[in-house]
Amino acid sequence: MALEIEAKFVAPGPEARLQLPTALASLGLELFDAEHRLVVDVYRDTADGTLATSGWALRYRSVAGVDGFLKTQKALTAVAANGIASREELEEHVAAIDENFDKQPLTDLFKVFQDRWVWQVRGSDGLWAEASYDFVQWRKRGDRGVLCAEAHEVEIELKSGNAHAQALANLISQVERATGWPTSAESKYARGLKLVQC
Repeated sequence: MALEIEAKFVAPGPEARLQLPTALASLGLELFDAEHRLVVDVYRDTADGTLATSGWALRYRSVAGVDGFLKTQKALTAVAANGIASREELEEHVAAIDENFDKQPLTDLFKVFQDRWVWQVRGSDGLWAEASYDFVQWRKRGDRGVLCAEAHEVEIELKSGNAHAQALANLISQVERATGWPTSAESKYARGLKLVQC
């Protein structure tokens, strides 16, 4: 099982898409392999919330132009005081969304639509991270669903392993100072649960 280490920022609006790479470059980081992705995340659980009760979220991610789904079981771990979340996760590529978990039917909780711009980031200290700007929409069940909320978010996720966790923490502090964007203690999953009744 892998460990996901990341931080999220509350971005002011769509201008963050241009501000993010500028801010990272101003900190002496190398940016490469920029991509634009259209992403849809479907969060599922059993009717009685078996997964959430056991401390896990179940997500199926589809990316436009890519076959199948990235199935992720992610531990529901609180964000630390420095804005960084460290969560265990188990990922695998699957052809279709599962209909059952441990012989119990799964149901959609909500969907998250993301218009995402991504940059790979390297530091002189060996740090490798993925930085992204997302225009996010939370929607209730159904094909496109009912729009519940929208937000602009920035994420920076460590890719070079736990040995660079302190380097990531330093980078998060630098980005916060350079942009004025506060870190967010709320995951997309946690916010989605609050919006289910929208």
